[in-house]
Amino acid sequence: VEQDRYKVRLGNFAGELKIDTTSEATKLSEAEAQTYMGDLLLHSNRIKEAYVYLEQAVKLDPNLAMAHASLGMAYFNDGKTNAAYASLERAVAANSQNYLTHYHVAYVLTHPNDGPSLTWFTPDQAVKIRGHLQKAIALRPDFLESYNLLAYVSLVTGKDIDESIALLKRVLSESPDQYNLAYMLGQLYFHKDDFKNA
Repeated sequence: VEQDRYKVRLGNFAGELKIDTTSEATKLSEAEAQTYMGDLLLHSNRIKEAYVYLEQAVKLDPNLAMAHASLGMAYFNDGKTNAAYASLERAVAANSQNYLTHYHVAYVLTHPNDGPSLTWFTPDQAVKIRGHLQKAIALRPDFLESYNLLAYVSLVTGKDIDESIALLKRVLSESPDQYNLAYMLGQLYFHKDDFKNA
């Protein structure tokens, strides 16, 4: 915006654009407004400022899922893994229909110290991670990061390798340019000693 230059593409639409004129504005609660402000600051890498709004939102409405989800990611970006997990779990409990919240819970669990590691996880923890990723995939099948992390969990735990291979093959048939998924698929084949496919 500051550059005052915008990319332009000229073209013609095949048909008339349909505009939804039935949409109505809804009033935000104060907690929701604080959450949107905090989330915007979080995505602008202004974490300390984001805390002010997000913590206020949680005080105003302790059951607001989106506030807990954003606060959880702020904590995670700040290296506060335990606090991040607690907030994200509250977000899931308040509203389990947000695919990103489920993905972020799984991501935090697989990155306990700012780096991926499942070597110290119990089987129950691995099951919990898989459950969140499967829920994220069910809610938003086109969010490919969930597949990659699910395959990583299978690779590290050595469980459900064939299921992950089948998932990645299906996704890659629809999105063949996802090289990170192809690389993960190769690792899964390698884990099975299937060197030809790997």
